[in-house]
Amino acid sequence: MASVSDIAAVAVAWPDGAGGYDVGVTGFLPADNLTARGERDQSDDHAMVEAGCLRLTEGNVIDQEAILAHVVELAKPFRIEEAILDRWGPPGS
Repeated sequence: MASVSDIAAVAVAWPDGAGGYDVGVTGFLPADNLTARGERDQSDDHAMVEAGCLRLTEGNVIDQEAILAHVVELAKPFRIEEAILDRWGPPGS
């Protein structure tokens, strides 16, 4: 998972009733790094926060507990059938 300057994300997909899927994605970024990341990547992360698709975690490292709490909240309206984790770092780390 991302820790400092990257965005960690949680995505959910559910059948749309027409043979496809709808997808919802929530990103997580350390609040202390919001401005620097936006400048580095020339992205408007502030707008993503305002839109509700990017959540800030306190400090300069992503709070993994905040991500877990989000997944727990998702389990209330959704029946989670599968969870996949993309570990941060190079293979074998």
